[in-house]
Amino acid sequence: MATRGRPPAQDIEREPNGRALRNAETMTPQLVARRRALGVDENDPRASYPLGILFARGAITRIDHAAALKFAALHQIVFGRRTPKSHLAKLVYDLAGGPSLHDDPERDRRVREAAEEYGRAWSALKALPTSRPGHVLENLAIHDRELRFMDTARARTPAAWAADQRDMEALQEATDALARHWHMGHYGDKAERLAAAG
Repeated sequence: MATRGRPPAQDIEREPNGRALRNAETMTPQLVARRRALGVDENDPRASYPLGILFARGAITRIDHAAALKFAALHQIVFGRRTPKSHLAKLVYDLAGGPSLHDDPERDRRVREAAEEYGRAWSALKALPTSRPGHVLENLAIHDRELRFMDTARARTPAAWAADQRDMEALQEATDALARHWHMGHYGDKAERLAAAG
């Protein structure tokens, strides 16, 4: 019995589900326009993931960025990720040990240690007055979701800007909590944070 549909091209890499492996770094006119709308240089590799965009725009510091990436790397070691689909995923994949983690004879120990550290990191986030910082960080660092205000082409109402400001404050609370937890540094106000980012 013949299979239905067009036969797959043999010369391209595929994901485990059979879809063609996408390269997030391939520049298309739509991607260039999208990155410009996000207010970043389209050739900057940080423009391909939300945390990098915030870092490139000076909204978060190097320490905020590093703390969020470490959190994402721990999540990936514990829960895994199939294939890198963006620059953030590649960074996290490399921080988490990449393919070497699967070949590592001490894999179980590394995963157990990462799970314990991930639990301690979540405890630091849960110690904050609300759960919003943890949710905002999780959406940006783990799920690779942009905050609404990042697209400069969209019109925003004053109420939406107020919500965006709360999201940024929540993100900074979360990264500060993790930076303190990991002894990476801490910046108390916005002026100090931006001075440290430079």
